[in-house]
Amino acid sequence: MRDGAIYIFSDFEVIRSNSRFKLTDSPFSISFTSTTIFDQLDESFGNFPKEFFRFRTHEELVSLANTNTDLPDVMGQVCSTKAYRNGMTQTLERMLVLLSLESGEKVRLSAFDHATSLEKVFSQKDVGPYILLATNINPKLFG
Repeated sequence: MRDGAIYIFSDFEVIRSNSRFKLTDSPFSISFTSTTIFDQLDESFGNFPKEFFRFRTHEELVSLANTNTDLPDVMGQVCSTKAYRNGMTQTLERMLVLLSLESGEKVRLSAFDHATSLEKVFSQKDVGPYILLATNINPKLFG
């Protein structure tokens, strides 16, 4: 698939959206299968927004905490980072990132799956400040 192109899809499934984690406001999702066919159209019908994010305020994040009902997006300036390693193997287990939101409130993000990639970016010398966009986060309250 190519950015900005318009496609016709065939042989796909329409399924109910995951009720445990709300990735979209729609009750349905499209699921592509191994037999899905993508045909690119030659003509364009106008410009479509490239991204849609679901940003929430700090208060909205707090109200969603521990509910597992919505996976919002956040963006903020990185204040600090900390790497957590396994005591025996010294492998990176997670990165903790302190973000300052536009409102001035600070939130902590724990990154597990992308911890190694984040550590590489944040360990570069003479680079920064960093702005981080985290999508589909699962807000939690701790301690």
